[in-house]
Amino acid sequence: LDAVEPGDILQFVLSNPDFSHTVIVMSVPTEGAITPENVLVASHDYNANCRQVATYAYQQMRAIHIDGVRYHN
Repeated sequence: LDAVEPGDILQFVLSNPDFSHTVIVMSVPTEGAITPENVLVASHDYNANCRQVATYAYQQMRAIHIDGVRYHN
């Protein structure tokens, strides 16, 4: 979690054994430790915007960073 940036994707294992919930990182602190309490995400569940990662009851979490984008015209 300490290397996530805004725009990164987090996936959680919630109640089943697979990664089943995906959120987008909206905000991380610019100073100090990065923790589940101060990483804010957006999600489709309950129209969540700027929800703390710590509010999810996850068993496991992974972060995905996308390095580039290609545009096809």
